Amino acid sequence: MKIEEIKVNELWFEQRVSDKQSYLWRILLLNFSSMKTEKYQLF
Repeated sequence: MKIEEIKVNELWFEQRVSDKQSYLWRILLLNFSSMKTEKYQLF
């Protein structure tokens, strides 16, 4: 494996991780915004 390939793979992996995180955050935010009961209101 060449150094360039390793760099590309790291970038790809980071991109995937950040995609997953933002996806999870979107789900969490959607869930929180859909919960209107006092118990779950954080803000």
